[in-house]
Amino acid sequence: MIARYALICLTILACGVAPAVGAPIVTYAASSSGGTSFFDVFVDDPGSNPASYAVTNFKFSGVLLNNKAFFALDVNKEADADVFAVTVGSGYVKNTDTWVGKAWTDFPGTGIISTPSLFQVTAGTGGGSQFTKVLLAHIVATGNVGYEGTISRLGQDYAVSGTLAVPEPGTIALGTLGALAMVPLFVRRGRRNHPLVARG
Repeated sequence: MIARYALICLTILACGVAPAVGAPIVTYAASSSGGTSFFDVFVDDPGSNPASYAVTNFKFSGVLLNNKAFFALDVNKEADADVFAVTVGSGYVKNTDTWVGKAWTDFPGTGIISTPSLFQVTAGTGGGSQFTKVLLAHIVATGNVGYEGTISRLGQDYAVSGTLAVPEPGTIALGTLGALAMVPLFVRRGRRNHPLVARG
C-alpha cells in the first residue's frame, strides 16, 4: 500500500501536475462619512499561492466620485495620486478619489475607463510578480457599488461579481454598544484577580 502511494506521488511529480489552486476572491474594507462610501478592494488567493494577477474588464458601477488634480486632470492610478496629493496647488485629495492600486503596472488596450457611473480596469501586476493579496482599487462612491469582471491567475480565468456594501450606521452603533457593555465585566474581573486587591 505504501509503495503504491509513493508511486502515485512520484508520477504526479514527474508529470508536472500542479496542486489544485482555489479561485481568487474579492475582499474589501469599507467605511463611510457624510454620505460618502470608501472601499479598498483587494484580489486575494485564499490558498496563499504567490503569483501574478490580471483583471479584464473589471467594472465598478454606482455613483462614483472622481476628484481631479488642478480641477481638470483625471487621476486614475495610485502612483499618480501620491504625486498630486503632495503637489502644492493641485487641490487633489487622494482619499476622496477613485484609483487603481500601485501593484497594477500593465495596462493593455483601454486600460482604465472612468466616468461618473463606471470605473473599468483592464490591467496586470506584471509577469514574475508574486502576490497572494493585492489592492485592486480604492473606490469612492455615494452608496453601494456593484462589481463584475474576470480575474486571471496561474493560467486560469475566474468570473467574479458582487456588491461592495457599507455597514448601516445602526449596525455599527449596535456593535459599539455591545462592546461597551462588556467593559464592566472585564474591569470587575481584573480587580478580583489583581494581586494587590485584598480578598476577604
